[in-house]
Amino acid sequence: MKTKIQIKQIRWGYQNEPPNGLPKLLAQEVIETPAKQGAVKMENIERLIREKRPPTGYALHWTCLNAPPKRWKKEARAKVRVNKMISRIRKKYPLFDDEFITRELENDPAYYAGEQPEEQRNFIAESDAADIQAFQDAKNNIGLKIMHQWWNDA
Repeated sequence: MKTKIQIKQIRWGYQNEPPNGLPKLLAQEVIETPAKQGAVKMENIERLIREKRPPTGYALHWTCLNAPPKRWKKEARAKVRVNKMISRIRKKYPLFDDEFITRELENDPAYYAGEQPEEQRNFIAESDAADIQAFQDAKNNIGLKIMHQWWNDA
């Protein structure tokens, strides 16, 4: 089953630095939910906010990390590109479709073989690696973590 990670954080809400040497991130709660489920009420962090009011300037932030997408194989991408091109040409030029299909395949053989430009391949690989790392890091930190105790227990 596909899952996503939901993160709620009590963090500094302005561009400048927090006062009195406080950190930007006070607390966070991380949970894993089914991918089709919307935002979830996170009891622990919401109770913490109600009971131990954070200092002025801190806000509740919500983030959702989806699992990295599955990429198409080269063969599947090629098959879809060729089939779409064939149906497009047959619809537009039914009498000369074989000629146009042959010409199109000769004009751009790499595209219809499922190739991607190198810059695009590199960008996708870097992006996927970053997404996978962020997702795994969040998955390893499930639960409530208090980074800085801002309240006084007197």
